[in-house]
This record gives sequence, structure tokens and C-alpha cells, in this order.
Amino acid sequence: MRYYRLEIINPKTGKPPVDSNGKPIGPFDTNETPGCGLHVEFDFEVTGLDVVCSGTMLTIYGLPIDMLKQSVSLQGCLVRMKAGFVQGLPLANKDQQGEVIYGEIYLAYANWIGTNQTLNLVINPSIRKTDDGKPFSIEGQGEAGERVGDVLVRALQKAYPNKLIDCTVSDNLVLPEPWTGKYTEIGSLAMVVKNASIAMMRNERYSGIAISILSDRIRIYDNASAKWGEPKTIHAHELVGQPTWIAPFTVSFKCPMRGDIRCGDVVKLPEGLYSGAASIVMANTTVPSVIAKNSTTFTGKFLVKSVRHIGSYLTADGDAWVTVFEAYAENWARV
Repeated sequence: MRYYRLEIINPKTGKPPVDSNGKPIGPFDTNETPGCGLHVEFDFEVTGLDVVCSGTMLTIYGLPIDMLKQSVSLQGCLVRMKAGFVQGLPLANKDQQGEVIYGEIYLAYANWIGTNQTLNLVINPSIRKTDDGKPFSIEGQGEAGERVGDVLVRALQKAYPNKLIDCTVSDNLVLPEPWTGKYTEIGSLAMVVKNASIAMMRNERYSGIAISILSDRIRIYDNASAKWGEPKTIHAHELVGQPTWIAPFTVSFKCPMRGDIRCGDVVKLPEGLYSGAASIVMANTTVPSVIAKNSTTFTGKFLVKSVRHIGSYLTADGDAWVTVFEAYAENWARV
């Protein structure tokens, strides 16, 4: 059974904004109404902030007119959405729920087409202003020989005091000279760090430091510190279609909506569709075409490069509530 919890928060109050009648807008939680809920549509890509510069559109259907009036101001509010599945379907796994959308509302507008009233939110993946409306100021300073990870943690902890800074980057990255920087948004810092780390490492397989932001933490990661010995297993029944090569050493695969796998995680694709007791039915099967249809085209470990969540909550289609992953092959990404 599909699940989501959508929250809209006014950063100045820490509470949901209110409509024209003073009633709070949200949270919208399908746990309170199992099997039904407001229809939402979204297509949200999660990757390093050095790549993502634009936002995404989240559309909410079925809201009352009091929440759609022009007097309701949502610009600057924070949006966070947790999605996945809850118990109800045989293969549903509630442990795979997770945060799929987090960002700041850059633009909000209502629409009314036919019988559909919608609230459309354009969401910026990075927070651009403080609670009092001023631009963020991220200031970093490091000495020669200091580890890059320590410098980044110190700078981001000062700019985002309420977030956990989760840093897992190579200890071989050290500053060759004193460094000072000041940035008004985290995306600019991410681009500088990405290019600088690649130059420091001098390894053609090294993809650089990436930074991503969630509601409770900021993740700083690279492929040199990936946990290849602790992969998250993708089972055969969790795949929608076959994995596909989309670029050299880069594979794309699709799963039912899951928020537990993030950029920088290591995943392991299954070796075949049949294993264990189920493999008995394949014991006497020797026709190559039959075997090919019951096995995956790719196996092994991969490093997740980007995550794209696609949702259309009430659409009766298995492809309407999925997550698409892009990942590097181990023989290329492992440094």
C-alpha cells in the first residue's frame, strides 16, 4: 500500500502555515487514512548540489479553496516529504520508507482546470535564506595540511547549527595551502569543493566530493570512502524491469518507491530471479531464452550516483510510484 507524509513548515514559526481561515495547511499523512489520501504528483531528482541547480514541481490535488487563495503565502516555507510503502501488499516493506523531498518553496500558485483544484509548489533543493529572510553566509577557513573533510564540517556546522553534518570523505584529501571562502548558498560551495577535490586526488576514477542536504542533516561523501563491504541488497522482486547501461560503467535501474537508499550508498544487484527453494522450478530448464528471461542482466556492486523519485499517488499503475537509480559499477568507482 502506498504511503506518504507531506509537511509544509513556516521556518519563522516552526509550524505549518495557515489558510485564509486560520486553519493549518497539513501535515498530510496517509497513515491516518489507509488506502486513500490526497492525490499528489512529483518528479524529484536527488544528487549532489553541484549538479542540481533547478527545483522540482510538487502538485497537490483536492485542497479546499481556502488553501488556494492568493492571500495564503507559502513562499519561503520548507517542504519535506516521506514516502514509500506500508503493510498491505505482499511485497511491501515499510522499512524502505524515507525522505524523498526536502527543500524551500520558491514559488507557489493555485490552478483550477475542470473539476481539479491544485496547489503547485516549485521547490528549490537548497535553502537560500535564514529565518529572518537574509541570505545564508557560509564561511570556510582552513590551514595548509588540514583535512578537507574537517574544514567542510566546521564551515557547514556554523552555517547550519541545527543539522547533523555527516561527513565520509577520504582522509587523503588535505589542503595544499591556506584556504578561505565565503558563499551565499551551499550549491556554490559544492561546485568548488567538487572540482578542487578531483584536482587534489589525481585519480581518474575519483568522482570528487559531493554534498546533499536533508531535513535533519547534510551529507558530505565521495567514492573513495564508499562502504563496499556493507552493500544494501536489491532483491529480484524489488526491480521494475531490467537494469540498463546508460553510459560507460553507469547503470540505471528502477524499484518501487523507496527512500532508504541515497546518493553515495553501495547497492548489490541480485544474481538471478530464482534462488533458494524457488530455484527448483528451474532445475530442468535448459532453453537459453527461458534462462535469460529469468535472470537479471547486471549483477554485482554499484555506487549510487543519483536518485529520482517519481510519484502519482492515486494512479493505478505500478510505474506511478517508483524510484530510479543511476549508479557506477564497482570496477570503475572503487578507488
